[in-house]
Amino acid sequence: DMTEPQIALRDSMTEGWKRASGGPFDLWYQSPELGMRSHRLAHYCRFNSKLEPDVLETAILTVAHYWSQPYEWTTHVPNALAAGIPQEVIDAIDSGGTPIFATVEQSVAHDVAREILETRTLSAETFDRAVAIFGEPALVDLAAIVGWYTSLAIQMNIFDVGA
Repeated sequence: DMTEPQIALRDSMTEGWKRASGGPFDLWYQSPELGMRSHRLAHYCRFNSKLEPDVLETAILTVAHYWSQPYEWTTHVPNALAAGIPQEVIDAIDSGGTPIFATVEQSVAHDVAREILETRTLSAETFDRAVAIFGEPALVDLAAIVGWYTSLAIQMNIFDVGA
């Protein structure tokens, strides 16, 4: 029962990601053009950004917690564990506490994500710290990832996509 654009979206998602259903993917079938463009951005954010996997997953979990998004959270906890983030850190993010991170990069990623979400910008201090740790190109990616996963969380929260 799929339209040609929906079939093209499914084929594109399956080819590049080995996933074509669940979470935001099901929503994208309602708007295949948006889905096609979203899939490309999602793939970049997950697999091609300038961030190491542990830094990426720290930022994603911070966003998922902020937006109380269960699908995003449960999907990325295993990724975070596989990237070497200890369960205690994940639990601290989940509770809204202050995690004790293993690396300064994880800590800065969490601080950047949380500050963007809470204040919609970065203080000069946080900006300078992030540039010193990551460099500007990776900070651009980090900010985009916070925005991207925020967009996903909002879409899934609106359509009540659970874990």
